[in-house]
Order: sequence, then C-alpha cells, then structure tokens
Amino acid sequence: MKKFLPIVFLIISNVYLSQNDQKSPGRGNSTSQVTSASAAFASSVLSDTCLDKKFSVVFYLINDSAYNIQLSNPLSYAGYQLSLLINQMNAAFAPICVSFEHCKTVIIPVYPFNRWRAGVLGDHITSTWYTDKTINIYIPKLVMPIPPDPPDNCYAYTHPGNDTVVPRDAIILDSASVYEKNGIGYVGAPLMHALGHYFGLPHTFAEINPTVTVNPPPPPGCCSPAINTKEFVDRTDFNNCHTHGDGFCDTEADPFPSFIATSLKKSSKDCSGSPGLKDGKGNFYKPPTDNFMSFYGCRCRYSKEQLNFMARYMMTKRKYLH
Repeated sequence: MKKFLPIVFLIISNVYLSQNDQKSPGRGNSTSQVTSASAAFASSVLSDTCLDKKFSVVFYLINDSAYNIQLSNPLSYAGYQLSLLINQMNAAFAPICVSFEHCKTVIIPVYPFNRWRAGVLGDHITSTWYTDKTINIYIPKLVMPIPPDPPDNCYAYTHPGNDTVVPRDAIILDSASVYEKNGIGYVGAPLMHALGHYFGLPHTFAEINPTVTVNPPPPPGCCSPAINTKEFVDRTDFNNCHTHGDGFCDTEADPFPSFIATSLKKSSKDCSGSPGLKDGKGNFYKPPTDNFMSFYGCRCRYSKEQLNFMARYMMTKRKYLH
C-alpha cells in the first residue's frame, strides 16, 4: 500500500478549488481559476511534500491516409518520442513525488481525425477511443482552433465544476509539438502546459479576481490613470499576488498576451519577454519566461506553489486516476 506523507491532510481540507462548470475542453484561461485561499494554502505547504503517486498514461496515434504509423513497435515510435515525453513529465513532477507510466499506445485508424477539432469531432473520438481512469493523450497532426480562440497546439479537458459530471481525462497535442525544442532546447513544454491546466493551473497572465471581466486583463500601467487593482510586480504585498493575477506569489507578474505581438505568442524560440510595460506602481514587468504556464519561449519548470497546488488538486479532483 502506498504511503501518503505530509500531503495527506490535503484530502480532508474543506477548501475547494474554484472551477468553471463546463463539459467542453478548456485551455485553462479564465475557465481555470485559483481562489486566494487555495493559493495561500499552496504557499504554506512544505517544499518536501510527497504524494508517492504514479499515473498511467495511454497515447493515441492516428494513421495518415497511407497508414504510415509504424505498427511494429508503437510504444517506441521514434517520430513521436513518447519515451522522452514520459521522462520529461517525470522530471517536472518529481518535486512532489509524482510519476507517470506509459502503459500502452492505441492506433486510431481513421485518418481524417488528424485534423482534430474540439466539440463534436473531439467528443466522438474521446468517447470511442478512451481508457477510463487514466490520462489519455491524443496526438493528431493538426489541432484546429475552437472559435473564437486563436490556433493552439494543445489543450486539456478541464474538470467540470459540477462534481456529479464525470470529467474527461484527455489531453490533445499536435504531432509537431511533441518533439519541438523551445528557445533553451527543452522538449515537451506544450504538453507540460496542458498537464498544468489538467491539474488545475491557470495561465501566469490569468486574473483570478472574480470582479475582473476582461481576460486577459490589461496590465497595470498600460492606461492613464494607472490601474491599481491588478497584480503588482512587487512581491512585498503578498495579499496582492494571492488575490490577483494567477494567484501564486512565486510566479512573476505577467502582462502577456494583451500587448505583445501575436508572432511572439506562438514563437517557441522567443525568450525575451520584455515588452517594456509598467504596473500600477511604476515597476517594469519581468515576465516568467521559464514557467510552463506562460506563453514564452523558455518554458521549463513549474513553481513550488504551482506544484503544491497541483498536488492538492490531484488528491481532491483527480484521486480516481490509476
């Protein structure tokens, strides 16, 4: 029987995460919110929190029109570097003693599904080819956008706010993103981004304040007079960073993507993150270019508070997973 170390008290905590009520896939923007109480809780957990938990992963590859998937050994199919992805997942979640096991690969023989579109088509695929109580990762050639959202290379089905609805344990990732290296040579950042959403994390540029209706919000300092109610760059006031922005005080304030060129948003190589914007106190932003939950080109890590939050989410919202 597995041992649950200091994190065991997470299970009996009565502070519940704030999530939207949805049955469709979500990219973790305004629909994946963190309450200030939950964020403060994550900040207070010891850094040596350990779940001793392993999750099973099933990969789904889709045949092209010529049926070119290498069926002889799909578990090690070089074109998708599945073993590398598992290794990257294990390394990213090692601080909270969480690991992932590649238990099988399923080949979907319907080549039109390579142009994946959420909604009717995505729901049909994930209901027909699906493994219960495991993390299902689908790798089509192209992920079509969900209007009015811009094109994206990955997304996760988020947990519905209504706990009577069974969540869909699915992550969608286009094939080019599987082996794409970002600006520092890291492989797997899009999948880590989607896993973060799957385990409850918002974007670093999100705004959790329920009174804010604009998403993403204009950064403080963009306007005259200055906006003084959003997240500040200065971390001396911890009440501010736990009630604004993404709700985590160990992730830098992030103005992206409101006032940054779309070309930078989709560049996996750009690590600058220097838009020259100031917050409401007149401080320049130094965005979290290395955080998985940002849109910058050097993504390679989660913060301590993000990891602690996901550990709690795993034990409250995803505890049914094998």
